Amino acid sequence: MPLQLEPLPEPIRKALANEKNTEDIFLKASSMTLLYEKAGTMHEKVTFPTQAFSDTETFEYCSKNIHAIWKGFLNEEKVNPYLVEYLLLQCTQHQLIVQDTLIVPILNKFFSKFRSKLHPIIGKKGLWLTQFNPDWKDRVLVDDVWTEGKPSARKLYFSNLRKEKPQEGLALLDASWSSETGKDLKDFLNELIHHLSSQDLDFLDKVYEELAQIKKPKDITSDTLKIILRLKLGIYGCDWANKVAALIKPLLPKYLESNEKSKEVAEFWEETKIRENLGLESVSPFRGVSDELYWISETLTYLHPQYLIDYFDNDIQKLVQKFVEKPESILLNSFTKSLKLATPEQIDIFLSNSDFSKYDWLDLVQFLSLERQEALLMKSDAINLNILKDFVLLNPHQAYSTKFSKFILSVLASVIIHPQNYYTLMYEYDLMNALGRCLSTQLLKQLDNYPEPIQTDAHKNMWTRSVVAPLKSSLYYKEMIQSEFIQKL
Repeated sequence: MPLQLEPLPEPIRKALANEKNTEDIFLKASSMTLLYEKAGTMHEKVTFPTQAFSDTETFEYCSKNIHAIWKGFLNEEKVNPYLVEYLLLQCTQHQLIVQDTLIVPILNKFFSKFRSKLHPIIGKKGLWLTQFNPDWKDRVLVDDVWTEGKPSARKLYFSNLRKEKPQEGLALLDASWSSETGKDLKDFLNELIHHLSSQDLDFLDKVYEELAQIKKPKDITSDTLKIILRLKLGIYGCDWANKVAALIKPLLPKYLESNEKSKEVAEFWEETKIRENLGLESVSPFRGVSDELYWISETLTYLHPQYLIDYFDNDIQKLVQKFVEKPESILLNSFTKSLKLATPEQIDIFLSNSDFSKYDWLDLVQFLSLERQEALLMKSDAINLNILKDFVLLNPHQAYSTKFSKFILSVLASVIIHPQNYYTLMYEYDLMNALGRCLSTQLLKQLDNYPEPIQTDAHKNMWTRSVVAPLKSSLYYKEMIQSEFIQKL
């Protein structure tokens, strides 16, 4: 039976008049009828702000040279993000904004990486423009992170505040702790380890006393009480830390002096309840480590390091040597973790007298000046690519001395000449980018000279491809940025 076109609107009948194939007629008639019925209907309205930009910029525009650097970054297919952040920081500190023609390209290329950090350099016009593109809105950004942010954002905010302004962090938590969830309170209390001091003691005592009054505490409340006791161990001179230190010290001779005797294990730990109070495992989880040695080592992790330093008559070098000589060097590892609460001078002595690469040295070295950090690494014979990489990426915004920069080149050369690592540096993009931010620009004059270990044509070729090429490009940009801001720095 032929298709009946008479019921269709006249424009559609005319469009199908010359069609012969029944299937084609049916398909075209269906699609055209659908479009015909939709014709003239209103599209969904999209509301755009009607106001035009009328504010006056209050900050100075970037110079021609800085403008050229920004354009260079925009034109780079694989731009060094550490150098972009460096230029961004300099412009922000000097209250400079980019020219109008760069606002949209900068937002398009860098917003996903730097987000609201771009706001100071795009000016009022740039902020006004962000309302027109949802990809330029920082959905994580809220006016008050502490009161409105998500738990992860609040934790990060509090952690940074505690590290930078410890007393402000304490005051903030003191004002809100009673209204926090159990999990959030645990997270915030753990952050108090940063700059922990006697000034935190009254707050910790107050929270502990109130939570300890709960007759049937939930597990999370019990865990919080243990966290508070661990923190109090890190406050040198407080009653709880003094008590535990006095109990632990008599146990040490058993592991340090073979002719000394200590109390019976079961009797001591049953009487003191230290293990239960700190929430330690009832059985050592480490193979070859006895239960008691595990309990002592965990306690030393939380106990302020000055107590152990006192035990060795304030001689850190003697402490290191005594522990290293014993199989129970797990105690030295625990002491290393507790050193975050020590003075920079004590940390320096420890790192200078130990093979720090075996311990949690990254957590400790950041307490020292950059000059001392450089000296420690240049002194060590254990520096390899992994240690160098950990150090550089720990803080990729440092400015290394020329001497240390040359030392790093020698480490990179030793990597290339090692047969198993020949191609390694070609894929260390993040490391090479970070080095492009940290190394001294004085190396620009030396990069074309091969280090002494680089002798063969193959090694020279790899050195040029994996080291010289990326570093020369980055250091060139860094030198331009520094030369532009040198008079203002």
